[in-house]
Amino acid sequence: YQRRVHGDLDTLEWSGAELSPMSVEPPQLYGHSANLYGDSVLIMGGLCGDWSVSEQLYLVCFLPNGAIEWQIVHAKGKVKPEGRCWHSCSISTGMGKVHLWLVGGENQSGTPLSDVFELCLIPRESNKSQFTLRKRVRAPDRLCHIPVCGPDVVALPNRCPIM
Repeated sequence: YQRRVHGDLDTLEWSGAELSPMSVEPPQLYGHSANLYGDSVLIMGGLCGDWSVSEQLYLVCFLPNGAIEWQIVHAKGKVKPEGRCWHSCSISTGMGKVHLWLVGGENQSGTPLSDVFELCLIPRESNKSQFTLRKRVRAPDRLCHIPVCGPDVVALPNRCPIM
């Protein structure tokens, strides 16, 4: 047996970063989702420190000066997902578009959710993004699962793809 190591893990170290003065105060969250989006991270939902369930979508930006800026994302669209935790989010790309897929989870009352939302991410010239949200389909109740995304398809384990 030969062990292969890529990179020198002995040199990795944790470091903190200052919040940008323009940043919203980040909440205490767990049971949320986080997805890499360009040079930023999209963080959706989760349980807050006061046990309420968050419905917010945050864009966490890493600034050139090393600071971090949290922004609340305001999506367009006729629908808005209710607050949730223990859900899944995954990003897919295809046909020149980027989509964040929000699947299932649990709401404030502990009820499993059986919905799928699609958030279309459209970059603007100003390095900001326009977010358009729509509800796609009803799916089986799902908690703590991982959707698999490919170009224009999202597959839930043991289920048919959602187009």
